[in-house]
Amino acid sequence: MARRDNITSAHDPGPAGEDSVAASGSGSAARDAGSAARDAGSAARDAGSAAHAAGPAAHAAGPAAHDSVAELIAEWAGVDPAMDLATVAIVARLGRIRTHIAMRMDEVFAAHGISAADFAAMSILRRRGEVPMRSVADGLYLTAGTVTPRIRRLVDHGLVRVSPDVHDARVRLVALTTLGERTFDAVVPAHLATQRQALESLTAAQRLELAGLLAILLTDLES
Repeated sequence: MARRDNITSAHDPGPAGEDSVAASGSGSAARDAGSAARDAGSAARDAGSAAHAAGPAAHAAGPAAHDSVAELIAEWAGVDPAMDLATVAIVARLGRIRTHIAMRMDEVFAAHGISAADFAAMSILRRRGEVPMRSVADGLYLTAGTVTPRIRRLVDHGLVRVSPDVHDARVRLVALTTLGERTFDAVVPAHLATQRQALESLTAAQRLELAGLLAILLTDLES
């Protein structure tokens, strides 16, 4: 993902047009500049050597990272500088970002009397209409036995109805009630606003790039 590099030039020029310097002092200024340049080059080499010696762990946090994962990686670098934590820099951040966003989402859902699990099931029914219980379970990556209590909770709150399939009595069909549709539609604007707020530190271009990279990763994991 494209990031702004917080790197300043090693050759930062002074103000232009400083013609107050006497011509007779130009030789001394040149020598001073040459000495400063040599000192800067030496410092750069020392910094490069230190970074190389620090090992993979020191680089895993990412450029100018000051989040909790950067702190975690820095601590591990002190324990084992050779440990390659590049994957931790990504996976740990994905997990912690998910946790932060989920906490904000839970507040939105609670304000409407539902939970995140309720919303996920209702989302499937709002998109697909009446479907077999198995379809809801598959959409949530759950077993039929696990999803049944969730559906029962929604039924108890009047948000979902369950009926037998007239073509196959063994199949139970699930659909949102009118109250369920109204509740879901009332939640969605705040739900989307919460997501946008969580991503507001990224530009529109960065969000598109991030979405593309995550799509590549998810496609591979789901294949």
